[in-house]
Amino acid sequence: MWEPRGHRDMYGAILTKNTELTASGDADIVCGHATIASGRFLVDTQDTDSFPRRQALTFDPTTSTTVVNIHAPCGLVRVSVPVLPSGLADSSKPVSRALVRNRHRARGAYVRVAPLAGARRPAKPQARHQLRGGGFYALGFENGLGRADLQALDRASKRLKSLTVETPELNAHVRHPAEKDLSCLYSVMVVDDTVGEPSPGLPSAETGLCFFADQQIDRSPSGSCVCARVVLVYAKGRLAPNQPKHYHSIVSLAAGNGAFTGTTVEETEGKAWYTGAPAFVAKEADEISKSGFELELPQ
Repeated sequence: MWEPRGHRDMYGAILTKNTELTASGDADIVCGHATIASGRFLVDTQDTDSFPRRQALTFDPTTSTTVVNIHAPCGLVRVSVPVLPSGLADSSKPVSRALVRNRHRARGAYVRVAPLAGARRPAKPQARHQLRGGGFYALGFENGLGRADLQALDRASKRLKSLTVETPELNAHVRHPAEKDLSCLYSVMVVDDTVGEPSPGLPSAETGLCFFADQQIDRSPSGSCVCARVVLVYAKGRLAPNQPKHYHSIVSLAAGNGAFTGTTVEETEGKAWYTGAPAFVAKEADEISKSGFELELPQ
């Protein structure tokens, strides 16, 4: 979403009635954080212009939740929203979402990239795992958050994306079955299981720094990638069935809350909020804001 209605790193979604087109693929992009916030909004809103089928939502008195079905190109995402007796979403409790068809495609691949830091040491192969959640993800530079600055990680993750395009063996793992335009590595996630503490009752945690799309940085723990990361740790034998694990972003880590919890039933749980319902205006003569723009200082 571009200025003046957003900024370079902002992720946006257009909510519309579901059509048969939303089920045409199985590896397109869907934002986990956005579906959690959208679920809260759709439960809270009484505006039938925004959500014509609001009255069709049903409340489950046994679980005190309302399930919102959100159709995305990767399939149907079921968002379970805790609800108060007033009918509004309960913001004190996390929202859970189940995602379809998460899997790892290439495990333990090694790719040679430039050194993470500017030190005079030779580049060495970096372990990388190819995952599919709502899109194609790569996990690399394991435990790299404590030994490199953001600029170094930015350059290395960008190079890793380029290598995926340039190397046929790697490119084969990011091929969409139906849409050529979606056959790309959408995100590189730098993971570090030495950073971040789990909540009481959870056995483990890890922190991830997600460079998505055109090197934007994800503020959230990246719910779709969390779903795929759960599949990987389960495949490694590090997570038992139905066992939860805590996933931080650098923002949730700094704030002390906001981490997601992933389990091996392909479910992500966490908190997200909508901050307003703006009305965007595009005047015909306003050529600048009508099309949007980006502003970035030269590196």
